[in-house]
Amino acid sequence: MIKMLFIFCYYFQISSLCAFAYDNGQSLSVQNTFDNRPFAYLERPLAVRPGYKILRLQYPSPMTTAVEQNNTVPADYYLPDGVKPGDPQRPAVICLHILDGNEALTDLVCSALAARGIPALAFKLPYYGERGLPQGPMAMAKDPKLFAAALEQTGFDVRRTVDLLASRPEIDPRKIGIAGISLGGIIAAGAAGGEPRIHRAALLLAGGDVLSIIHSARETKPLSETIKALPFEERTALEEKIEAGDPLRFASALRDRALRGQVLMINATADEVIPKKCTEKLADALAIPDKIVWLDGLGHYTAMAELPFALKTAAEFFARDLPPGVVPPGTESRKSELKKLADVLRQAAALLAERPRPGKQHSLEMLILLTTGDQNPLAGRLRICRDAGARFSLAYKLPVIGEIALGQNGHPWIVAHGAVLAGTENPAPAMKSLEDFVPPRRRLQFRSLAGVMRACAATPEVLLRFTSVDDVVRADGRPGIALVGKQPFTARLEMIFHRENRTLDELKFKAEAFEGLVRLVEMKINAPARPERFDPPAALPVKKVEQQEVYRMFADLIAAAESLGRM
Repeated sequence: MIKMLFIFCYYFQISSLCAFAYDNGQSLSVQNTFDNRPFAYLERPLAVRPGYKILRLQYPSPMTTAVEQNNTVPADYYLPDGVKPGDPQRPAVICLHILDGNEALTDLVCSALAARGIPALAFKLPYYGERGLPQGPMAMAKDPKLFAAALEQTGFDVRRTVDLLASRPEIDPRKIGIAGISLGGIIAAGAAGGEPRIHRAALLLAGGDVLSIIHSARETKPLSETIKALPFEERTALEEKIEAGDPLRFASALRDRALRGQVLMINATADEVIPKKCTEKLADALAIPDKIVWLDGLGHYTAMAELPFALKTAAEFFARDLPPGVVPPGTESRKSELKKLADVLRQAAALLAERPRPGKQHSLEMLILLTTGDQNPLAGRLRICRDAGARFSLAYKLPVIGEIALGQNGHPWIVAHGAVLAGTENPAPAMKSLEDFVPPRRRLQFRSLAGVMRACAATPEVLLRFTSVDDVVRADGRPGIALVGKQPFTARLEMIFHRENRTLDELKFKAEAFEGLVRLVEMKINAPARPERFDPPAALPVKKVEQQEVYRMFADLIAAAESLGRM
């Protein structure tokens, strides 16, 4: 049931803002603007995290629309610790969110930049969040004209945001950058081309030819269908307006900066949302087709497997503009419960998707007790051990699935019909590894989840948006932490640690009528390898069989588990 921890963290991932009172805001003015229209903005303290603080800003959009709330831009400004009056000015980065408006992912990007010492600002795109209509972003799928208008307005909002950052004393107005993922990356590319003051651009999972993307991606299918249903003249006019905001239209203005190394592109070779040809069109237009950082074998969503790499690469890309001597702010003020949570996330990510180091092994053994409503409790046991090569052992006794034991140590083996079937007959030149029997799609899902966990472990405060994290102490003196989900996720998870060595001992979770207890008999990462841990049970008789017969049984078991998981 360690998977329950993974699922819990997945849903409660990404960021909280431990809000301050809003009664101590201040109004600031910006005189030098791209359109020669000075404006004022409101600044309020919002949160303090180890190494940086977050300020909530509100300022007027340069475009006035019929939707009143859309005319005010809400933004969160991440300001690193150690920025003092009179210090050398720093670069800043504008961060744009993805299609569904996910603040969590943007929070991770901004947090990574602030933790590197770089101020970052994220604002809500037109018709998203508090700027939106009651039906949310889907309003743009039903009204493509609204989508086209939002693209245009975002370009103006970016320019106004550059005005604001350039006015702040801690920011070097010559070193303002922009970053975006997916839709945010597409918009960032066009905005950087349309705003010469943008010094650097990091474009993640982005591309050009917006209409091709709209008509090919599953995520934009409602918008595509609405556009295709329009009368010919109306559709033509609308598509021309959308193409006017396409980053390919602005590529020539961004090309010189790209050739100077001021554009970073990170893309996935198997992206099912942003077609590879669209990425290559943008790179070609920028004259940097050989500079794309490709994430081999990953798709638009499974690219999360490399989220820590992407965040670090982007942060270092913008850090090139930091003044000499600037070091990342410290995290000494991080609360103890968040340090514990970060450690658990790192261990869980390693178990899920990382191979042990040479000569080492990962091992996990746990007892499971589940209760659902008025049904009798369900008990089970799981033990898995693997090394850096092909050796592994897996034994479980779980409700519904049943009992099984299998492994590999010199040869594959499996327990069946009261005996050990040893695959020693007609062995292949090389043994298969455990991963060879797991469907590629599932392996990518595990890698993706592990990537999210590692990213959250670097800045565990981002988990607080959807859950509280508090220290607890059991009656027997064992320390722990409790995660309690905020609406609408009201699940509770307790992690209890051994009193002596502070390693994880128990997981106790509850969600509506479902609750459970997991007792961790053993959880070790990169412990010294013990060859005997991969042997079959010694008390059972051994029957020699074809190696391929044992491998077929492995494959059948994995397939059966997959079928149960889809039920």
